[in-house]
Amino acid sequence: MLPQLHRQPWMDSDIETFRDQVRRYIAAEMAPHLPVWREQGYIPREVWRPFGEMGFMLPELPEEYGGAGASLAYQLVVQEQDRRTTQHLRKDPLTWLRRLMLACCMTPGRQHGSNDKGSKWLTM
Repeated sequence: MLPQLHRQPWMDSDIETFRDQVRRYIAAEMAPHLPVWREQGYIPREVWRPFGEMGFMLPELPEEYGGAGASLAYQLVVQEQDRRTTQHLRKDPLTWLRRLMLACCMTPGRQHGSNDKGSKWLTM
């Protein structure tokens, strides 16, 4: 059994369930490969499609752009679980950096861009 994680005041049972799914997926499907990815200097593209299909890639994006339309809390959960799972590899934090860059670029692009540009650049 996995240890009980701290529950933030803003979390509800849906977010906790989502956090558990993200944690298990990253631990099982990504963490074992991180040393190889770090050595080769990139994460293979094919890794991100199943991550997105599970709803973990930018869950705060509206549905019309391929997201779940969830609150930003879900994105925070994904980043938190990525950091927890891979913190021992922080010399070269590939996954955390990619998630941070996506969140920093996609959210302002969605909020301040036009629908045409959103359809072109944000659709997953």
